[in-house]
Amino acid sequence: MPPTTTAMPPTTTTPVGATPENKLQPSDTKVAESASPAPGDTAPSPVSASPTGSTVFKPKAASAGPVGSTSFKPSAGARPPPGLATAATTTPTTAAPTTATTATTTTTRPPTTTTTPVGAKPPPGPVGARAPPGPAGARPPPAPAASPERSQPESPFAGGSEEQLVEVRDTPDRGKVVVALKPLAVGDLVFREVPALAIDQASTSPEVPDLQSWVDSFAALAAPARAQVLKLHCPDEAAQGGTLAALLGSGGERLGNLLRFPAGVSHEEIWRLLRIVECNTFGVNSESGGSLVELLPGLSRLNHSCLPNALRGPGSEAGTVEVRAVRPVATGEELSISYLDEEQLLSPRARRRARLSGRWQFRCGCERCVGPDLVRVFRCPAGGMCGSKGLLSPKAGADVDDTGISSLEGVTCGGCGREMPASFAEKAIAAELRLAETAPPARRTAEAAVGRLSAALEARDGPAFEKAVEVGMEALARLAGCAVSCPEVAPSHHLVAGLAKAAATLRAVLGDGLAAAGRKELAQDMWGRAAAEMQEAMAAEYSALPLPRDGRIADLIGLSGLYQRLGRTDDARGCLTDAVSGMRSVYWACAPDQRASSQEMQRGVEEFLAEM
Repeated sequence: MPPTTTAMPPTTTTPVGATPENKLQPSDTKVAESASPAPGDTAPSPVSASPTGSTVFKPKAASAGPVGSTSFKPSAGARPPPGLATAATTTPTTAAPTTATTATTTTTRPPTTTTTPVGAKPPPGPVGARAPPGPAGARPPPAPAASPERSQPESPFAGGSEEQLVEVRDTPDRGKVVVALKPLAVGDLVFREVPALAIDQASTSPEVPDLQSWVDSFAALAAPARAQVLKLHCPDEAAQGGTLAALLGSGGERLGNLLRFPAGVSHEEIWRLLRIVECNTFGVNSESGGSLVELLPGLSRLNHSCLPNALRGPGSEAGTVEVRAVRPVATGEELSISYLDEEQLLSPRARRRARLSGRWQFRCGCERCVGPDLVRVFRCPAGGMCGSKGLLSPKAGADVDDTGISSLEGVTCGGCGREMPASFAEKAIAAELRLAETAPPARRTAEAAVGRLSAALEARDGPAFEKAVEVGMEALARLAGCAVSCPEVAPSHHLVAGLAKAAATLRAVLGDGLAAAGRKELAQDMWGRAAAEMQEAMAAEYSALPLPRDGRIADLIGLSGLYQRLGRTDDARGCLTDAVSGMRSVYWACAPDQRASSQEMQRGVEEFLAEM
């Protein structure tokens, strides 16, 4: 295919997150001289599909992935494992509620009364066997006789053959909590536990046959084990808007019509069991393609935190679940995990609290929820008069109202100390609302442009590439316009950071195309701007959530690829070193169906790093 000159429209848009005075540099207009790839040119690898930060249960639709992919590539079909939020929290066993209930407590988990995990004997038939479909409301056939009882496993908090590292303590205001008895380093095993009950469901949202499986498996337990299960925390009603309430009613009104009661188990016990299952279980992808939902009494004692210090995952011993430290833990510090996925952890405080209140029926009082909301960041009202260019976030406090300007009134600049007046707070909230409407479609447009550019590069289609470049530049202008139209919102606000990452990905692919067309100088400019945008967005996210997670690992790998293109080898090596450290912290917790691909991904990065 003969080389074709591509006329790129000049643009004067503002970089994502920049103030109106900071317009694009003249180098952006040089892209008008770009050309499509020549027949013999070898284009740099376009943005590869690296970890996306999606949850274990609901993977996001395929996207362009992080910017600046490195040259190592996992085998076809390999899917990166989950990181902190996805593996540690997993998706609950019921669908997300559409209406959040009113929270009545600031504790992250009401107290329970037992520290010993229950001993289970195998349920009838295969674990989680599903009843055949039948008429609506039909009851499943009677379960086969239970197998002989197995011995009750040791408490994960008891020493046994392993040193006891944690214990359960009573607190005056938060009930029982699990605390460390000695300092724990990242990766240290906190405890190992055998699930009391485990059901293999088709999805994380149970259906009536799944509920029957829980009841039958519970009935197969020895009486002491059943009693221990029933001592776990149990809300008064099923979560409003949840699957259990939808199937059986918030008070279990339809329980007797839809489920069969095994001998020796009462109506009250079954209804309590199902409410316990709803708020105390965790799920992971099963090898059957469904979701293995597990009830672990010991793990259920760990409170939620939006900044957890521990992570759950499959144990090194078959049939067990382990909890390991994901950041350093001091003696006497409470152990916590996250019930939310990565995307939810990076969302504003009000959204996190609404999810936790509606699904688990508590109001979160963790350090992130009572501190400043660092994913919502605004500029100092002094503007250019603020010598430190200070930033502001919604005020701290356990009972902060995040629904209006009151969350910003009286907040002071971290740089100059100026207080935000009500008039500026009103403008800031209005700008944030505008950005919440305009940013998502702008990002989708950028993702589509990345896909179009990547396809044209792969096909080496000159005319298609020429058109894709035009579309890509328009998408960049739209991304920048979203941020510029909301000057009160800071670049480190989660919405602007998302725009910056989308722009960085798009610039990276544009740079690849320019390099393939022989426009090295323009390619370097695109890659340089992409690296700066990605680095700033990553810093904003890490400031709000300073933990290893799969999305950050993906971004580090992508940023490393950009640095390699720019000849910044030391910076590239540093990114990959951090990525490997994150992998070692969280990839052990991937679901069994993702273990092989996760190990391959980690080996690939480690080998590439060793060769640099």
